[in-house]
Amino acid sequence: MLRLCSYVDNKKTSLPSYFICDNLILCKDVLSLSNTSVYRGYAILIIMLCHIAGCWNFVGFTPFGGIGVAMFLFLSGYGLNESWKKNGLKSFWKKKVLRVIFPYVLFRMIWLMIDGSILDGSAYFSIVNCSHSSFWYIDYLVRCYIAFYISNKLLNGKYKLLLLLLFAIYSFSCLSSLCAEQAFSFLVGVIVSERKRVIDCVPFRKVCFYNSFLLLLGIGCLALKQLSFMRDLSNTHWFLLCELGIKLPLGMSFMTLLYLMKNMVNSQVIVMFGTSLELYLIHIWLVKYIVKDSVFQGLALIIVSALLAYSFNKMCNYCTNLLVADKRNDNAN
Repeated sequence: MLRLCSYVDNKKTSLPSYFICDNLILCKDVLSLSNTSVYRGYAILIIMLCHIAGCWNFVGFTPFGGIGVAMFLFLSGYGLNESWKKNGLKSFWKKKVLRVIFPYVLFRMIWLMIDGSILDGSAYFSIVNCSHSSFWYIDYLVRCYIAFYISNKLLNGKYKLLLLLLFAIYSFSCLSSLCAEQAFSFLVGVIVSERKRVIDCVPFRKVCFYNSFLLLLGIGCLALKQLSFMRDLSNTHWFLLCELGIKLPLGMSFMTLLYLMKNMVNSQVIVMFGTSLELYLIHIWLVKYIVKDSVFQGLALIIVSALLAYSFNKMCNYCTNLLVADKRNDNAN
């Protein structure tokens, strides 16, 4: 049967644009490139709020950091799989691995120069061994990329989701607690990409229902975490399981809410914050120097970090493009 679909753009309202198919309202652009840039911008913003509040020993924003990281890993899994489906290995190293490793190593080298430890040979080991440092996220993201690459190349990706599931179980069981509470975020992003055609046909009312479920699940696990008996299990996998129920569900719920209110919350400033990797790196370095005891210091950190990250992002993109162009020229010769 022929399905008649149309597109509705609600520019004059606070509602997002929809597709109408068989009299059902579908949210097909919820993970479009423009929207995911906004999600990344808000993700790094709440991570920065978490770190700023941590300088004041305020625990109210503590969950924000993990929620933001869950959003990043989910979007990384989704975006990487979408890119692989379109371009295969060709874009994997340029757009993903090189995009992460080059800015990180360059930033750490600059950091060593500023700290005056550029001649300290032992300091270079910290660039590689970042799993238990403030840059644990970079370490884990690279591991996710490696697991993704292996799962796609092994047996032509036939058991990709199974292998990524095994990697997620390994992350939960064997890696640090910070990695464990994010163990399934990357995998879920890949699954959503693999099931994109089905998800695109989910009616708007079901999107609202699923979002409500995720929100209640996340808040429920967050409330459970505050109970004394759960605190007593803080060094066990039961506690990490509770953390899993907080981070990813609330991260996905937050992205859905941003989509539903996108005409009110989207802005070019937030998109600029979407240069998330550089902003993540720079604000971690600056937070201990800028934020002391004032709200204005926290605001200053956000502004200074955003400006520096935007410039650093442009420079890194220029350098990586040059590297890829040189490689193509070498291959051509």
